[in-house]
Amino acid sequence: MTSLISNNIRALLINKNMSTDDLSIKSNIEVEKLNTIIMGKALPSLEEVKLICDAFEIPLYWLFIPLPNFLDSWHITIEELGEMVRNNPSLRGFMVGYMAENKIRRFFSNHQDISDLYKPDDHDRSSKCDIILNYRGQQFRYEVKSLQTNTVRNTADGLTAKFQCDASDRRIIELPNGHIVNTTNLKFGDFDIVAVNLFAFTGNWDYAFALNRDLPHATQTRGKNKNAITKDDLKFLIKTSIEITYPLKHPFVSDPFVLMNQLLLDKH
Repeated sequence: MTSLISNNIRALLINKNMSTDDLSIKSNIEVEKLNTIIMGKALPSLEEVKLICDAFEIPLYWLFIPLPNFLDSWHITIEELGEMVRNNPSLRGFMVGYMAENKIRRFFSNHQDISDLYKPDDHDRSSKCDIILNYRGQQFRYEVKSLQTNTVRNTADGLTAKFQCDASDRRIIELPNGHIVNTTNLKFGDFDIVAVNLFAFTGNWDYAFALNRDLPHATQTRGKNKNAITKDDLKFLIKTSIEITYPLKHPFVSDPFVLMNQLLLDKH
């Protein structure tokens, strides 16, 4: 029962794009108590269940049953879903990308030092990251990417591949030099750490992590209009296609806490 309730609360936080702080404010339950419930270390009282359900605006019994299965609600079978995925490579790419986000959110949500984890709205252009979390009193922003399966190569030193490290759409942004550019490039500083899903390498939901500041700079100027990217702009923009190797090499590591601790030390 404890596991079911904690899993349902985590799922509802993600589905409703709420942080633990948001839930605390709406339910009037202290964050520390909510974290023990979400971590599965304590059962909520009946009064706390009511407060949580009211905060989520859901029926009281929802925390005690498995959340609805979308296959059943859509009236489709697992075989039909598999057929759609096989026949539509673009759908497969979307599913891998969103699953990569979901898997790493679950990883972080189960760690005792992580709190206030949430996913920004996909349409929020002011927040170019996929996960925001609090670790030891500091907020960190993660951008989640996946390997491009068709770039995977087997070499004498191991596996190599590329991943796209850019925005989903072209938009107009201002750079620190005051130049306004129209680009899909991400800026240095848009997020703190990139998490690259290595499923195409390992067949498991493994990740490589790198600091935003250690990613390669863009190397090509683009366009000829007033919002074109100039040579001076490149130092502010991240390369859109980045190569990665397996076994991992600098700047990539397998442990995100090493990087977060490094950033914490840098602030002191």
